[in-house]
Amino acid sequence: EMCIRDRSFILRELEKLGLEKVESQKKLEEFIIYYVLLLNLVSPLLKSSIAISIREDDLRLILNGMYFYWEIVEMREALIKLFLVLVRPLKNVVTSVDMVKFATENLLKDKNPRKLYIASFLSESSDDLGKKLSEMLPAPLDAQNEQALKDQLAVLLNLTLNPTLRKEMIEKKVGIAVYNNLKNTQNKQTFMNFTSESLVSLAEQLIIRTTLGNAENEKRLAELMIQDLVMLKNIKEKGAMSKLILTLIRSEDTIPVCLYEFDSEYEQWKSLPANTRLKKDKKKASFLDTELLQAGQKDILRNMLRDRIGADSEAEMVFDSNWKLIFKEQGPPPQNSPERFSQFFEAVGGKGPFIILMSGISEGKRVVVGGFTTSTFPVMPETLQSGQQLEIKSSPESLFFYYSEQKMYHFELKNKGESFGHINVDYCNCGACVLGNYFLSFSYSCSYSNSVGNVSMLKGLDNNVNYLSYSFFVDSIEVWASIQDAHTVAVSSDKETITPITKVAVAEHSWHSRDSPYNAFRSNAVFEVPSHISVKELIDCIVGETGIKLRLRKTGDVVAEEEEVKKLYDGDILDIQFEVGKEAAEAKTKGGYKPRVPILSCFEKLNGYIELINVAKASLSDWKNTKLAKLFDVYLEEVMQFSKLPNFFQFLMSNKKSKEIIFELLSGTPDADTTGKSAKELEAKERKWNTEYNEAFSCSSSIVSTLFQDKENLELRQQALKTSFISLILDRLGNLSGEKPRRWDSAEKTKEVTSEGKTDKNKSPQDKNKKARKGVGYSTQVGEIWDVDKYMEAKKAKNNQIGSLIMIVSNFIACEKWEPDDEFVKNLCESALLPLLEASMASSSLLEMAKEYELVSAYLNLIENFCKKEKLGALLLELDPHYVPAQREPLYEILARLNDLSDIFLKCMPKKEESEMEAEAPQKLAEQIKRCYKEVTQVVQRLHKEVKSEEMKSILSLPLPQAYRALLKDLRFGYTNMRDEHGNYKHFYSSQAQQEKTASQTKLIRLAQEFADLSNALPEEHTNAIFVRIDEERIDYMKAIVMGASNTPVSYTHLRAHETPEHLVCRLLLEKKKKKKK
Repeated sequence: EMCIRDRSFILRELEKLGLEKVESQKKLEEFIIYYVLLLNLVSPLLKSSIAISIREDDLRLILNGMYFYWEIVEMREALIKLFLVLVRPLKNVVTSVDMVKFATENLLKDKNPRKLYIASFLSESSDDLGKKLSEMLPAPLDAQNEQALKDQLAVLLNLTLNPTLRKEMIEKKVGIAVYNNLKNTQNKQTFMNFTSESLVSLAEQLIIRTTLGNAENEKRLAELMIQDLVMLKNIKEKGAMSKLILTLIRSEDTIPVCLYEFDSEYEQWKSLPANTRLKKDKKKASFLDTELLQAGQKDILRNMLRDRIGADSEAEMVFDSNWKLIFKEQGPPPQNSPERFSQFFEAVGGKGPFIILMSGISEGKRVVVGGFTTSTFPVMPETLQSGQQLEIKSSPESLFFYYSEQKMYHFELKNKGESFGHINVDYCNCGACVLGNYFLSFSYSCSYSNSVGNVSMLKGLDNNVNYLSYSFFVDSIEVWASIQDAHTVAVSSDKETITPITKVAVAEHSWHSRDSPYNAFRSNAVFEVPSHISVKELIDCIVGETGIKLRLRKTGDVVAEEEEVKKLYDGDILDIQFEVGKEAAEAKTKGGYKPRVPILSCFEKLNGYIELINVAKASLSDWKNTKLAKLFDVYLEEVMQFSKLPNFFQFLMSNKKSKEIIFELLSGTPDADTTGKSAKELEAKERKWNTEYNEAFSCSSSIVSTLFQDKENLELRQQALKTSFISLILDRLGNLSGEKPRRWDSAEKTKEVTSEGKTDKNKSPQDKNKKARKGVGYSTQVGEIWDVDKYMEAKKAKNNQIGSLIMIVSNFIACEKWEPDDEFVKNLCESALLPLLEASMASSSLLEMAKEYELVSAYLNLIENFCKKEKLGALLLELDPHYVPAQREPLYEILARLNDLSDIFLKCMPKKEESEMEAEAPQKLAEQIKRCYKEVTQVVQRLHKEVKSEEMKSILSLPLPQAYRALLKDLRFGYTNMRDEHGNYKHFYSSQAQQEKTASQTKLIRLAQEFADLSNALPEEHTNAIFVRIDEERIDYMKAIVMGASNTPVSYTHLRAHETPEHLVCRLLLEKKKKKKK
């Protein structure tokens, strides 16, 4: 109380202002801020009210100090805070000053702009004073110069702090009037009358505060901005777009919140002014604060994990972080409980590294089993499907353990590349978590069971353990996750990400504005928080910590996390104190929330985005970087076309990345001045914006693909066809891939049989005039260095774009209710789609195709969807010869060849053991090719297009060289049984085969890869050919016939069954030597 009453230091310093040069300004400013903070903190805690004897002369002295320090912003703001805290009543602190009387006599009489500005703050708690002040002001923006306009806007903005006055200003449409008065109606070369950023900022705040919350005003403002966007297309000066219109489009209704930090560990309050950052002492990381493990067991597990992770591994940070309990099941998991299964999945989805502990009784003894991995759980899909098996990937550090009172065992997976576990889903959306090939499992479904002890697929690390008891009664399950920056979980794309004040200074927080009038009423920073968010989102976005308590300062009540902020708001600044205790921990994710932008919603309903995109396209013509301008022009054109689909813009603008790109294009950010930049900096900038473009394109394509995933929506497809949407996608595919579209040539075509036994169409004049390429492939660009990384990056981006477009077409035709008409089929035939599929699938190497697995998989999915439509299935066969350029090989024959390659590859794969990681993509691709070919074969049989007999007649009429290739090319490679009737190998190395029962896994995978390519690489000429056969059971045993060309050592012989290549060379040299002697 003594400190509150004693203001003598402040007043003595202010009395010196005219007498000497003030050298203690900073000290005085800090003392004022501390004094105001003390009043705000202590006043609610006082047991009884105290009175501050303040004289009007003291207040005038403070006002004189304001005028003296007016140009020194920090000091002026400090004195305004002091003035307001002494004049406006506080809880348990009273003064004898009549605020309205003092303001009327000392601030309103001479209409001084500075005095009116100070008076406008007092109107926050006085309707009478506010009305007097508003009557003195002219119409909005009716002033002589820019400074007068700023003063007027600042006063109007402060008046909106009073709820009654703000309501009146909304009804009078003050925001609409201010917006209209900002525009320049005389000069058609500029959009705004004013260019001052501070003036525009004040206008933005005033428009937002007098528009949002009133549906009529929001709609009217959206209509005006759409009209202005039309005008902006023809105006070169588009800076106003980023300064005003874009800010208004993204604006949200907010509530003022002031935070006070109380450190319960040290029992003290801490100030939180705008120039500070919330600092926290680094607390010692905790490892598994669980009661399931005994202290000794916990130490052994920690040491075991340290040994597996290694001191030099990046995963060492696992032990520098806290471990949080993210899910707990007390007792056995309830059976047939989809709700509890969903709760488990939602709790653990995307989390990792993690440890699962399952405690129970086995043979009368307490046992804890568990598993650890640095990987993450799969994210729970939006809809669960029966039979789903979601993989939990393994990591080199993965570990399983079995602890009892007497025994402690540790295990790892036997084979590299095996899954750590799976989350299985049954027919009623229940499921189970299975780890280590049923080393442990717990189930919420009757289809699975709780089990432990299966070590048949695990490798013991301590000693050879072949058996553990399967008898186990579960009494508790815990899932712990490591909290660390290296494994943060991304906020979903439709959320705004906010960096908390533990990472940045308060002044840099996106919810704090230095220009906000609320700052005058508190010494601590005031945040303008979206009114619709929850208390938990407020904690995440501002404080950035979990496990803290929030209390209302006025009542001291603890606030529930699920409470909405707007329900706590009573019209005044919402004062909240947060207690950071020992349980506080840094949040695992960056704070995020889903915005509500009412003007944006009006824009969508009024189709305002069309004009928004038109303005962005028009602005590209002024860019200096024409390459980037051309790139983004393509993107904007696609967005414009995509917008014809219902709900596209709703999805687009809910995606943070897409929204940012469009706004950056409107403001010209990518074309920023590059003067003085080095070549390296320019290249980095160009690469950055290329990446931004690729991400934006991927996002818009994914949205369209998602729209077409609704297989029942026939109306959507009809709308797409009506707007030529599919034609746009097909044209884009041609531009990206470089494949030329086919065209219909009405001239009569003749068929000729080629040397390969296929029918070949007449070549187009362009094809006939093409000359064979010459040269050895050296570049003429001497001195240039080929950037491999840049090339691979560009190729990956291109493949991603092509894959996205293929998925759109695939999802489009997957509708069961829709059937393609002749016009649609004609468009496909005359597009680049079929040439692209033929060229991409014609590769003779399964391994090369597997390097682009995602793209090739998308091609195969499209072909499978073709098979479901009779008219589209016909496109897999030979096309009409009138289409040029001529089709080299129909898709059916290409897939038949790929099916043979897949057969060879899969037969060579190990049958029982899991393959290594490098074989994963080829194996998955081979399996998908076989599934696809099966469906294609059914289509061929259904359409009765078998032409084998006609082809055979044509082949037999060919000369010997052509006929030989056509008949024997498919016999070059195959499998056979090399055992006799007694089961013994008929092979030179039969004794070795009996000793070595199986080849090594590495050798088998390598052979599988080589054989898949070898089947199409062997020569097939009648003068020189090679035919290879492999044993069906042992692919490392083979036989071959080699027929060499004329006049070569092998022209008269063949490779004998028992010979190796080295034996063959020696025998041929000996035979040649004997021939010379004769």
